[in-house]
Amino acid sequence: MIAFKLYDAAGNLVAETDGFMPFPDGIRVVASDGELLLEVPPPPQDQIAYRLYNRDGRLLTCSDGQRTQLFAFLHMEKARI
Repeated sequence: MIAFKLYDAAGNLVAETDGFMPFPDGIRVVASDGELLLEVPPPPQDQIAYRLYNRDGRLLTCSDGQRTQLFAFLHMEKARI
């Protein structure tokens, strides 16, 4: 189950879900300029690739499935249950 709201490098909304949704066949989201924003392959693959931007177009974190980069300005909070 995945939920997302994905922006491109210009801060434009590219794709979003309406809450958590299953993607049994995987999902691939690409910006209009061809940049890969999210790729979750179908099972049994285990490598997820992504580039996550905020709504201002600032790159927050990215991963090619092997290596993840977290930038110092990324703010993370504990989940509220």
